[in-house]
Amino acid sequence: MSRESDLRKLVTDAREAHQREQEFFVVKLKTSMWNAPGHGEIEQWSEGLQAVESTGWTLSHWSTAADSGGNVSAYPVFRRGPTRGLPAAPDLDDPTAFESGHA
Repeated sequence: MSRESDLRKLVTDAREAHQREQEFFVVKLKTSMWNAPGHGEIEQWSEGLQAVESTGWTLSHWSTAADSGGNVSAYPVFRRGPTRGLPAAPDLDDPTAFESGHA
C-alpha cells in the first residue's frame, strides 16, 4: 500500500469505529530502521495520529515495540473525544488530501 492509501484506510477505519460508537480505537503504525530518522519527527506517524484525531478520537495511551529486524511499531490507543475545535477529517474524494501539509 502507498502512504496515501494507508492514510485513507486509517481515516475510513477510524470514522467507522466512531460511528459504531466504540469506546476505544487502537491502530498499529510502523516504520523500519531504514526509513526512520535518527531523531526528530516521524512524519508518517504524525500524519496517522492527526488523521485519526480529526475523526473525533483523542490519543489516550501509546506504546512501541521493535522486532529483531529493527522495525519499530507504535500502538496508539484512542478514546472517543470531543470533536469541537478539531480540524475536519480529510476529504477521501480529494486526491490531494493526503499530500504533505494537507492531512
